[in-house]
Amino acid sequence: MGHRHRPDFWPQPVHGPGARSPGLNLVLVDLNAANLQETSDVIKSSHNVKNKTVVFDLSLVGTAQGDEAMRRFREAVDGLDVGLLVNNAAVATPGAVYLHEADVDRLVRMIRVNLWALTELTAAVLPGMLERGRGTVVNVGSGSTLAVPSFPLYTVYSSTKRYVATLSRSLYVEYKSKGIDVQYQVPFYVHTGMLSSAVKAKLRPWFVATPDEYTRTAARWIGRGPLCVPGAAQKLPLCLTGFVPECVHDWSGCICSAEPSFAGMADLGFRLGSSFGHDQSIHTNNILKQGRSHRGR
Repeated sequence: MGHRHRPDFWPQPVHGPGARSPGLNLVLVDLNAANLQETSDVIKSSHNVKNKTVVFDLSLVGTAQGDEAMRRFREAVDGLDVGLLVNNAAVATPGAVYLHEADVDRLVRMIRVNLWALTELTAAVLPGMLERGRGTVVNVGSGSTLAVPSFPLYTVYSSTKRYVATLSRSLYVEYKSKGIDVQYQVPFYVHTGMLSSAVKAKLRPWFVATPDEYTRTAARWIGRGPLCVPGAAQKLPLCLTGFVPECVHDWSGCICSAEPSFAGMADLGFRLGSSFGHDQSIHTNNILKQGRSHRGR
């Protein structure tokens, strides 16, 4: 049996699923200083917790500006008992596109946020968790990595998420004996800015979880193994895809990605994975929780 814990907190992004934390002090990370300050003020006024903010455009990781932001991040967490890191930052292309037609700058930004920044932030908090012998890392992925064998025209995005899936599982094996849980959570359709309005209109309501529904369910599953698909609404598309041959997935995925009018096929589980709105609204953020790791047996 693996370790289980019953957290009295919710995983919190600054904008996206959830926006409060009744149990742990927070370090909030986002590229938008105004959003950070607003969220910080709301948390302080609504909950008896402390929080720090770090303005960090994760798409600049690996650059001089990104190095400076990482330095501020390390200073913010220095000496803190970081019990939980939630990596849910993500960037996606604003629409379906062939690789040879894609904007290279957008692809680089996506890779930096979805892959490089997540890895560097995780590496930054692990030494403290190892020293204390406890901690939890939650990496939020995508249904595109679990339900379908291919995700044409969103190739780079789905590939970055497959990296996160492999990284999470490998870190789980590496660190579970040292008291650290690493979990990969797989959302399908959640009613956030990453889900385009066109797809929202096509999907049945029971396929799309609200942010509160998703985070409440996801929080209960933290620490219960290396992989989690939170909630019945998220599991249903995964179950449906199991009855569809890979060749059908490949064909329908290409058709649906290229033709928005076919998005209704998602109701049957033929077209699964994340669907996205405008690029400027889909850069979410990372949150650190300060406090003891909630672990038990």
